[in-house]
Amino acid sequence: MKKKKDFKCQKEKLTTAGEYTGGMLLRSGQFLFEHARIPRLIRGFTCKPPLNRVVEFSAFKRTIAKGADSSFRDITALGGAPFFILIILITISLKEYQLFQDLLIGFLITLFVVVVTRLIYFKNRPLKQSYNNLLERLDASSFPSLHAARILFLTLTLANYFQNRIITVLFLIIAATVSYSRIYLKKHDWIDIIFGLILGCIAYVII
Repeated sequence: MKKKKDFKCQKEKLTTAGEYTGGMLLRSGQFLFEHARIPRLIRGFTCKPPLNRVVEFSAFKRTIAKGADSSFRDITALGGAPFFILIILITISLKEYQLFQDLLIGFLITLFVVVVTRLIYFKNRPLKQSYNNLLERLDASSFPSLHAARILFLTLTLANYFQNRIITVLFLIIAATVSYSRIYLKKHDWIDIIFGLILGCIAYVII
């Protein structure tokens, strides 16, 4: 009888140890899930992150998006008419009259081709713009990209003028970034950009 009693006591101890171990494992699993130490989706089981972490991540994403929007708006201005005209005026002040002539002719060629194309063929921008007159209609049309045409023409012309590999690479990076900024800001799609770049190349070859 004593042996049976001892056996029963040992069994109770084992059961207690098993329950203790199981409880430890359960609490460890809960801790890991709560602190996102393991994947939040395991065989159909979902674990939502703490609300404060979701709010913090959302705020971080909004901050990044605002910074990117601001940066690309600044970058896209390099393909605008005011910047191009500023470069033309600088060439005059430096008495680089041949460069001034090339830039002016290229500016007029790209502008003329884009205006005529948009008068004939209207294509909405990815982010549609309303218009009430002819000038607004021209601005609301996206094909081809005048920014892409201008920045690539300017890049090729200045690269040929400086004849420096580092400067050429720098200008090409700027041209690519300006072109992408038009996509990011939903002013153009890739077709508009591609045909704008082709126009910039043609204008450079003509001059």
